[in-house]
Amino acid sequence: MKKRVVFVPITEPLNNDNNSVAAGYIVSYLQSDEFLFNKLDIKIINGVDRLKINIDDVICDIMNYKPDIICFSAYIWNYNLIKKIARKIKEIKGRIITIAGGPSANLLFNEDSIDFIILGYGEETLANLLKQILGSERFWPDRIAVYDRSRGRRILSFPSPYKMGIIPNKRHIILQISRGCKNRCKYCNWGNIDNRIFSIKHIYDSLIWAADNGIRDIIWVDSYLNDDRNKIKYLLKIFKRLRRSIPFTQFGFYDYKKFNIDEIKMLKDMNFTVNGGLGIGLQSLNPKVLRYLGRDFSEYEFLKFLEKTEKYIKPTVILILGLPYDDPDNFINNLNFLSKLPVYISVYLLVCLPDSIIWKEQEKHNIIVDNKGIPYIVSSKYFSHSSLVECARYYVTNINNKSGDADFDIKNPNFYRYEYNLWVPQKYYKNNLSI
Repeated sequence: MKKRVVFVPITEPLNNDNNSVAAGYIVSYLQSDEFLFNKLDIKIINGVDRLKINIDDVICDIMNYKPDIICFSAYIWNYNLIKKIARKIKEIKGRIITIAGGPSANLLFNEDSIDFIILGYGEETLANLLKQILGSERFWPDRIAVYDRSRGRRILSFPSPYKMGIIPNKRHIILQISRGCKNRCKYCNWGNIDNRIFSIKHIYDSLIWAADNGIRDIIWVDSYLNDDRNKIKYLLKIFKRLRRSIPFTQFGFYDYKKFNIDEIKMLKDMNFTVNGGLGIGLQSLNPKVLRYLGRDFSEYEFLKFLEKTEKYIKPTVILILGLPYDDPDNFINNLNFLSKLPVYISVYLLVCLPDSIIWKEQEKHNIIVDNKGIPYIVSSKYFSHSSLVECARYYVTNINNKSGDADFDIKNPNFYRYEYNLWVPQKYYKNNLSI
């Protein structure tokens, strides 16, 4: 008899979509494994919005499926909800096995209601853990399962979750090109992870499925498009093979210091450069801030990049509001400098991600975070709460080339959902958004 496995992703909705892409990819991988396919009956409970959740209803949905194993995806916005659900599940039926993975699974180390913790990439690690659980008659697996990073760069060739029908049909799909990031930024908790690219067949099958099902929008995700000179050529090969027209909302990060004009032309041919779809993650222009973060900025090289590529692209520059060693005057000066350039500007409020360097140095920088949900900065040694509000208001009121997905942007689909957007009343917004 097959074991019943339930995935419970508690999502942060994107464009009013509560379907979990992460869970879809993991289930796709599990179902491509012949042993697990024959041993497991898998169900994903989609539609659990962390802002509208009714815990009793979710538990009822889970228990109606009579699960043997429950898998949670832990993020900073839902790990406290996972604790509440897992504790109640254990009270109802203590023999159910609970597993937590995801970027914030480490926050559940001390949670007794979680039996196993997965750190790192989930597909392969969870598959191995489930095989151990299914075969464990005398020996129980270790509680902490860690992704094996010794394998280096690999091609991810498991089936497309869209083609397999695991992720429900919708108006848009999120499609990963590769995973991993070479950077080790102090505000981040997942950098320096080995880079793995999805196979041509995986990406191609997802695109064909999108075209055949009338998908109106495809959102690409990639942390570093030009970390490998062959990646963009690889994508172009897929597009030429596709020979179909699909609307794209691509968004990948690009290193302006390593730009290649032929790459930029290829990205334009793939429609990858419209609507600010190419991201430049500057985060700050302040040398002191950048030294702290382990990054740098060359005004000369950046302006040269814009000059050489202006006829092909208009990128989106990302700034983070509230970084250590920054200050309100400098932040506004950065906005004014960028506002005169052929770029879009996105401003995101600093989030103190658990296990990041900034998270560990909160006391050093007198950082106060919102402890009701996502740990957004409220104030610090460098920014009072009122100065953060003024910086956000300045961006909203004075910057005409705003991007359409910034935190302080009325076109952000989650704009009304974030409490901190109450800092900038709607009356301050003008109808001057560029995208």
